[in-house]
Amino acid sequence: MANKTYSVFIYYIFVQTDSGGCSPIGMKKQYRTFIHESALEIETIIVSAGKIGFQIEINPNSLKDIVGGQFEDLIK
Repeated sequence: MANKTYSVFIYYIFVQTDSGGCSPIGMKKQYRTFIHESALEIETIIVSAGKIGFQIEINPNSLKDIVGGQFEDLIK
């Protein structure tokens, strides 16, 4: 059996709310959404689709456009 190597990337998406974080898609109110700038280094990311148990694979720029977000350096 051949060994497989997997790369795992974690991209931070921060949605600013008064009560904590939430999914970038499907919010009842339109909060500011920040996506870590390293997400631009890959073709697609997987994010919550706004309902428990549902995720979507999407290009980071498309996600930014859909939610009106912006890319930032979120890790200090």
